[in-house]
Amino acid sequence: MTGTITTSSAEAVTGPLDERPSIDPDSPPPEPPKAPGWKRALHFFPPLFTFVLFIGVWYLYSSLRFEIAAQRRNALPFPHEVFTDGFLPLWDPASGVRPILGYMWPTVKVTLIGLGISIVIGVTIAVIMNLSRNMERAIFPYAVVLQTIPILAITPLLTQLFGDEIGVRIVVVV
Repeated sequence: MTGTITTSSAEAVTGPLDERPSIDPDSPPPEPPKAPGWKRALHFFPPLFTFVLFIGVWYLYSSLRFEIAAQRRNALPFPHEVFTDGFLPLWDPASGVRPILGYMWPTVKVTLIGLGISIVIGVTIAVIMNLSRNMERAIFPYAVVLQTIPILAITPLLTQLFGDEIGVRIVVVV
């Protein structure tokens, strides 16, 4: 074999070993190239289109289904009426009119109280189950059963036990 040059397989694939750039193990990996701005904007289009379609169907249904304004106002008002009547006016104690945000506070209060009680009870039970194998074996089956009971199925029972005030709502949240 005269006049032929042989190379190693690594040199054939990547070039001669002396010409390859050295790789610093401490350097961060190269960032992938960013998509052009219009491609990134396309990620926002489907949710925006769905929202506009939903609002359009809402306007169409409210205008076709309820011809009388009083019916529409009580059943399914237009989206702009929900915003202007529910969020914009300040609470007027004389007329008793409160916006949606005013009615939201009792729900937020019950949610936060229930969350706090749930955290305390859950952490306590978890610590007890972690410390004692016998307690874990005693509590675990009941914890699994409690997860399978739909809360709406036992709400009437809870109402009888805890009354119809804030107590039953907190128990349902917990």
